[in-house]
Amino acid sequence: MRNLRLFIYRAGRYSGAIDSLPNSLRPMPEYPLQFLPSNLIQRELAVINMPRSHITVLGDGYKHLTSINLRDCQYLTKVSDLSGSPNLRRLDLDFCRSLVEVHSSVGFLNELEYLSLLDCSRLETFPTEVSWKSMRTLQIPRCRRLENFIKIGHKMESIKTLDLMDSGIKELQSWIGCCISLEVLKLSGTSIKQLPSSIGFCTSLEILDASGTDIEELPSSIGYLTSLRELNLSGTPIKELPSSIGNLTSLEELDVYETSITELPSSIGYLTSLRELKLSKGCVLYLDLCRLFLNDRLFEKSTDSLKN
Repeated sequence: MRNLRLFIYRAGRYSGAIDSLPNSLRPMPEYPLQFLPSNLIQRELAVINMPRSHITVLGDGYKHLTSINLRDCQYLTKVSDLSGSPNLRRLDLDFCRSLVEVHSSVGFLNELEYLSLLDCSRLETFPTEVSWKSMRTLQIPRCRRLENFIKIGHKMESIKTLDLMDSGIKELQSWIGCCISLEVLKLSGTSIKQLPSSIGFCTSLEILDASGTDIEELPSSIGYLTSLRELNLSGTPIKELPSSIGNLTSLEELDVYETSITELPSSIGYLTSLRELKLSKGCVLYLDLCRLFLNDRLFEKSTDSLKN
């Protein structure tokens, strides 16, 4: 099979192992065996596309790799040292529910742009120190056993999306301020109790979902997020909003449903882009000469109460 360039193995049965494949073989769609052929080590393999395979451990040695897709590999328990794959740009491990460990070397893959571990429910070990220079999308939602998250000491100028929804993360540290190009931050369902004041440096942030968290108050620096379009605080114990909320001139949706908020600051009248305001059922908000611009229509309230 010297001229073989594409290997497709779908819905078949094979009880043995494949000892070797052509060195020039690149894509490997849906290869449902436990191990890769040994002769592929240090060869020209550029893409591993093996969703729903029986692979158990992903190891090192694939220096030309740019993309790995191991979605829904239920036998995968460990991603080993990938320092020998410096060109890796995409790593998709969604729904690998037996995965326990991602090696620390993944945190130093400077070309990595996309890393997703959706619903890796047994994941406990993840790189704590990273130096990602190209990362754009980092997703670890529903990784409930993962409590310790990354630490960074430099600006992550490329990251656009950070999804920690329903993970075991308990604290969002000040490093979030290094993510100066961040556009989407999802914290819903985590045990995070507060946002660090450094969140104010994320001036490109457009969507902030903190619904169902333990956040009790927002830092005043939230007012620096002038690109923010959606702010979801529903289901949190928060009791009031800072007056700096009025600086969010791009805000279109504000959700404070099922919170303890009983009064909005008068500065909310400066939210000239606001189109949707969700309030707790039965709550009364006293607005002093507050003007709300909703769908380009001006609503004025004096000292009357506004009920949802």
